[in-house]
Amino acid sequence: MSTPIVWVIGAPCSGKGTQSEKIAQKYGFKHIDPIFLVDKEIDTHTPAGKKFQEMRLGGQEVPLAEMLPLIEKEVMGNRGGLQGLVIDGYPSNLQEAKVLEQRLGPPDMIISLDVQDDITSRRTSRAGSVGRVSVAEHRGSTQPILKNYARVTLQVNGEEEPDKIFDVIAEHMDGLVKNRKKIQIGR
Repeated sequence: MSTPIVWVIGAPCSGKGTQSEKIAQKYGFKHIDPIFLVDKEIDTHTPAGKKFQEMRLGGQEVPLAEMLPLIEKEVMGNRGGLQGLVIDGYPSNLQEAKVLEQRLGPPDMIISLDVQDDITSRRTSRAGSVGRVSVAEHRGSTQPILKNYARVTLQVNGEEEPDKIFDVIAEHMDGLVKNRKKIQIGR
């Protein structure tokens, strides 16, 4: 894929959706939220949605591999005017990263929103939602991603105000969009 691909990862309630939406609005990127796509399938009672609902009722998360056809459909439906992709909340482990890279292409940037347990707990209770994984579980599963893709990973303090976080992200996104090539952030 010749358009930039950005992955936004972070623990539950770290601001992934907010920052993904800000990127989509400012840069014209397609915001891909795999959880939203799954919820949409469930709400419209498609065959895939029924399968996803059964998985959730059984206490399972829908694997990224099951979501990929939905993601690819979104991408293909927008390929004519696609400025870039921002994938919200995925990958959550190195195996998923490899699958995303194989199916859509390598990330041009990974934005990792770092927050502490107490912040996510407070945000989760305020939002009335339950986090899928703890901050510690998230760190354990995403650490290999950050190591493997260190050159294109931007680690951002997710505890700041959303606009301040976006200012940091935008500094790097501006270069990515302007140059239309991979930028080197880390090592």
